[in-house]
Parts: sequence; C-alpha cells; structure tokens
Amino acid sequence: MKSYKKLRYLISVFVIINLFALNSSCGSTAKYGNGVKEAEKVQEQKEKRAMKEYDIAVKEHRKHQSEYAKQLMKDMKKSQKENNKVRERSFWDRLFGRKCK
Repeated sequence: MKSYKKLRYLISVFVIINLFALNSSCGSTAKYGNGVKEAEKVQEQKEKRAMKEYDIAVKEHRKHQSEYAKQLMKDMKKSQKENNKVRERSFWDRLFGRKCK
C-alpha cells in the first residue's frame, strides 16, 4: 500500500511539473507574417534613432549642469536601488506571474 501512495505521489508531482513547463506565460511563441516582421524592424530602427538623439540631448544637458547638480544626481543614483526595493515584484510573482515585465 505504501508503494502505491509513493507512486501516486511521484506521478502527481511529475504531472504538475509538466503543466508548469508546458504552460507559457507570455505570447512569445506566436507566429507572425512577413509584413509584421518588417514593420517591427522599421519600428525598431526608429526607436534606435530616437534613443541616439535622446542620449545626445542628455549629454548636452549634463554638460551645462553645475557641479552641485551633478553631485546630487550621483547621490540619488546610489540610493535609487534601496528606495525602489518596495516597488519590486515578489519572487513568487516573478516566478509564477502571468505578467511579462
């Protein structure tokens, strides 16, 4: 009788593990046509160009900042991780959550 319970337990664990493994939480497995891929590629190129222009603008802006402002930005960046720890998703939510963030 004990071996039957162990076997039943092992089978149920195996089934649960397979359900988690086969269940995709994101729509990343969906297939798209050529038109969608080309549109995504064009959009990606536009985003790269926009990011490049933004980085240039940020560098120019920071060049005109005072030393005090630069030091404040450095200090805030150091304390940023500790301040944002409250907003971080829990381990359980990141592991089993349906959100793809």
